[in-house]
Amino acid sequence: MSSLGLSLLILALVGVGGVLLYNYWLGGTFRRRLPDAREPEPLLRQEPRFGRVGAAPEVDLPAGDEPVALVDDEPLAPAPEAAAADAGAAADPPEATVPARASGGDGAVISAQDRILEAHAARAGPPPARLDPVADCCVPVDLAGPVPAERVINLARRLRRAGGKPVVIEASTEPLRLATAQSAGVGGDMREEGGDGEPAAMGLDDDGVTPADSGAGPVPAAHPWEAPTPGRHYRSLRVGILMANRHGPLNAMEYSEFVAGLQSLADSLGAFVDPPDMMEVLERARELDARCAALDAQIGVNVEVAEALSPADLNGIAQSADVIERGNNRYARLGEQGEVVFSVALGDTPNRLTFLLDVPRVAAEREPLREMVACAWHCAQALQGRMVDDTGRALTDAVFTRIEAQLAARYGALEQAGFRAGSPVALRLFN
Repeated sequence: MSSLGLSLLILALVGVGGVLLYNYWLGGTFRRRLPDAREPEPLLRQEPRFGRVGAAPEVDLPAGDEPVALVDDEPLAPAPEAAAADAGAAADPPEATVPARASGGDGAVISAQDRILEAHAARAGPPPARLDPVADCCVPVDLAGPVPAERVINLARRLRRAGGKPVVIEASTEPLRLATAQSAGVGGDMREEGGDGEPAAMGLDDDGVTPADSGAGPVPAAHPWEAPTPGRHYRSLRVGILMANRHGPLNAMEYSEFVAGLQSLADSLGAFVDPPDMMEVLERARELDARCAALDAQIGVNVEVAEALSPADLNGIAQSADVIERGNNRYARLGEQGEVVFSVALGDTPNRLTFLLDVPRVAAEREPLREMVACAWHCAQALQGRMVDDTGRALTDAVFTRIEAQLAARYGALEQAGFRAGSPVALRLFN
């Protein structure tokens, strides 16, 4: 190689080395200027809330179905244009049974949040069984031997939903036959009230043996099924899919997806499953959906004012009314366990607020209609407005009395059907 070629090679190497050194120096300087660039975000994102910082309560807002009118001569039928006329109520303020609340807006809202957080903190013990033979198609999973809960939890992540229906997995430390016999006292009454098929169709016992024939002895008071809890070992599982909700009854595609996921779970655990016949399950789902549709109801009340209302106006009145923002300019009065008692939002017309009570999702003992009407009355007085139905007619005491009577009858019908308003099974079916 000539001296010229050697000189050019050396210059090239020196140039490349200089570039590398410069890049290294520049990167170090940039990292020194941004010391926290790679640190994780220190705070978890939470939905907007008032009061002290803490875990936000899990609250399901009512589904966006049209309000349903309660009419004397007819069962419930979708009638959006007449919903508030028959469902709204105008009560005398002295008769409205509403807990006394602080007059200061901030104090009232913070107090409500404190009650919710304290109620959540007071909960103890394992969660109650969530599957219900009335509402779910339950399939037992016969395990070959004890399985750690951690493995069940990891596999359950793959099978959370099938289409629009949630899937629930429960476990027991008892063998399948004994666990089924122990829970028969809970599920038996509910099946009798609901009028659904035999236990075999429910998937409660894979060999069709009833509790009376199983030789399990007296039925214990404790329920053996629970959500899989880390640190435990389980000897049996059961998997259930909700057969109906406000999206409609379980369909063939959803059931096929559920069975495929169930079989995959069983194969991973070396277990055996025997899903019920699809046609029988879908027929039960349609019957359940029809029963729920006949019992469903939402009651609406409007507050009409002279001028158009803005989101800022709603936010201002919400603080004094003790309702909490749930996002998208929607507010709700929450109960002690974080459940929605009624919701408040801007109405279809610019000068209205709409109050909505989702009947099957609120317990009758709380008297939610009176509480909602009292809140609407408070807002009407504060905004110098009036309480009206969807057509603009003023709501009278006579309408309120009639709707109260119909609401009591509807609560009784829900109780008789096994869907007591505000119960876990009602919250799942009417969602």
